[in-house]
Amino acid sequence: MHLYPRRKPFMTPSWQTRQRFQTCLATFTFVDTGIGTLTGGTVFTVIDNTSASPIAGTFSNLPDGSTFTSNGNNFKVSYTGGTGNDLTLKVVP
Repeated sequence: MHLYPRRKPFMTPSWQTRQRFQTCLATFTFVDTGIGTLTGGTVFTVIDNTSASPIAGTFSNLPDGSTFTSNGNNFKVSYTGGTGNDLTLKVVP
């Protein structure tokens, strides 16, 4: 059972593939459409990985352990969040 905060930001992963080099460049776009400050410790699951395998790779602009600010809220990135293999964003001070 997932309990979501009352306000969910809009998140859009986007992919760009370069066939010649066989690499996938993925970037992450985050748009927070709400107003106000979120409660510290709130976790948003961006990718709910249902397989037992960890997420392979990262978004090029969203490294594991990094933080970013949107609409006055700070978010910490984890590729091992949720059940241990999900991409999550946690509201931090």
